[in-house]
Amino acid sequence: MAAEASAAPVSGTLTIDLGTDTGPFHGGASGTLYGLYGDGVPTRTAVEGMYVRTVATKAQDGIQHPGADALEILRPFVEAGGQDVYVYMSDIYRGFPTNGPAPPEPNASPTSPRASAARWSRC
Repeated sequence: MAAEASAAPVSGTLTIDLGTDTGPFHGGASGTLYGLYGDGVPTRTAVEGMYVRTVATKAQDGIQHPGADALEILRPFVEAGGQDVYVYMSDIYRGFPTNGPAPPEPNASPTSPRASAARWSRC
C-alpha cells in the first residue's frame, strides 16, 4: 500500500522547547581525532566527563603534530576510561611526505624529481 502525501501545508516555523527534560545526560563525545595531546592535556576530568572511549592519533614521535603521540596519551587515556587507540601509521616513517609531492605524471621520465619522490614515498 503506497503512502499518501499529506495535503496539509508545510509551515516555515520550527519550535523547540528547551525547557523540556529529555532524560539523563549520557555524555558528549565518544571518540576524538588527535584530541589528546599528552598527560593532562586535556585534563583527566575533562576526558572522563566527555566519556571519550576511542582515540585516533599519530605514531610515537610522528611529525604531523607536536603532541598526541600514541605512547604518551595511552596511559592517561586508559586511566580516564578510554578503550580503543587507533594509530595513523604514516607517522611511523620519519619524514613521511604528509604534504609531499604528487605522484609522477604518466609517461614521465623515471629519473624526474616527481618520479623519484613517488618511489621514495612508497618505501
